[in-house]
Amino acid sequence: KTRDLMWDWVEDNWDNIVKKLNKSKSYDYLPVYIAGAVTDEKGQKKYREFFKLKMNDKSLTKNIAVGEADIEARIAWRKRDEQKIKDFFKDQLKKK
Repeated sequence: KTRDLMWDWVEDNWDNIVKKLNKSKSYDYLPVYIAGAVTDEKGQKKYREFFKLKMNDKSLTKNIAVGEADIEARIAWRKRDEQKIKDFFKDQLKKK
């Protein structure tokens, strides 16, 4: 799965990412960017575990929380609407 590959890459390359982006504005947005790829509880757990160790970095703290809120909303959306959307598209395919 692509998301798993992305996550593994982030974990394996975090130190290099920090070295390259630490002084740029992009650095503090990393938790939000990464959270954008998390859509389920499994990914949420990985996100929490990984960024728990980064909470002492004051430049990341706020956006770690923003990323967590985004993940929560995405999981809730999927639970609420995913099956309805799948059913809608199945019905559309039947009409063709």
